[in-house]
Amino acid sequence: PIGMRTYTDTERAMLRELDDRADEYLTKPFSLWGLSSRCRALLRRGGMVKQASDVLSVGDIVLSPSHREVTVAGEPLKLTLREFDLLEYLMRKPGVVFTRESLLQSVWGWDFDGGSRTVDVHVQTLRQKLGEHAGAIETVRGLGYRLAEPSAGDGTDGHVPAPTASED
Repeated sequence: PIGMRTYTDTERAMLRELDDRADEYLTKPFSLWGLSSRCRALLRRGGMVKQASDVLSVGDIVLSPSHREVTVAGEPLKLTLREFDLLEYLMRKPGVVFTRESLLQSVWGWDFDGGSRTVDVHVQTLRQKLGEHAGAIETVRGLGYRLAEPSAGDGTDGHVPAPTASED
């Protein structure tokens, strides 16, 4: 984004600058508050300002990448580095099915020598730590895993309950 600050206040000069390269035009004298607000607007329009909150939330699971914290139903959850990265990756696109191979490449990296069973093991331990919210990570047989999207209007608080021993 390009903002012009100038003493030239003619309409012709302003239009020329806006047509040529400027995204914003501000003539002198101007207030510091006005300049600051216009700069923030330029950065927003240019996609250069990160949203105030980077928190991901799916049902009762809340993850803050910048703070490296996860809470489930308000309770903090201790995760390993890879468990956190895996959960974050799944939470960024709830409902999308990821193959084991794509999870390996995206979460562990291209140079990881372990097999796709590594993903299965991490999903299993992540489910154990999620407890009653373990069902939020769904297995899609023959494909991989996805984070379940909370159902709107289903009468629940958005989490998918873990299967019980009596369910088939």
